[in-house]
Amino acid sequence: MGSEEFAEAWIFYSKKEENKDMTEKRVLNGYSKDVQVDFKKLSEDYDFPLYEIMEDSFRHLPALQNLIDVIQDEDDDKRLLQDIADYINGKAKFSEQKYYIKMPKVNYPYLIRDMGGKFDHAQSPDILGSGENSFTEQEIKAIDSRYMVFAVPVEADDE
Repeated sequence: MGSEEFAEAWIFYSKKEENKDMTEKRVLNGYSKDVQVDFKKLSEDYDFPLYEIMEDSFRHLPALQNLIDVIQDEDDDKRLLQDIADYINGKAKFSEQKYYIKMPKVNYPYLIRDMGGKFDHAQSPDILGSGENSFTEQEIKAIDSRYMVFAVPVEADDE
């Protein structure tokens, strides 16, 4: 069995295996939204995604290709390949989008949760030294689904 056949067999087996040993997936941080989209395409649109990597064929995944092109460090290269493999095999995920809840036309527009778990309003989402100022979609819906209309995506730089 050649290396390509072995890689195809391993990928096929790995995609079929359940994630039995891990109760929680590893969270992948630091990737742009475009690279996250390319990870998802690679995972969902190709039967043998790691074969695509071995063939160095990323023309159809431009953000991932650009990331690979700028990597200089061998450890970063290995980390990226491990992240891709873990994502494809269901052992890793990207963190969920966080949102500020910002009410229009009020003096204290941001909904925050203090360390005691109580909700309050603040002039800025950065008012807290600790506590929560951003929430996932599920967290917002658990508070009150009507808040979703006031949800403002938190940029990666803000987190």
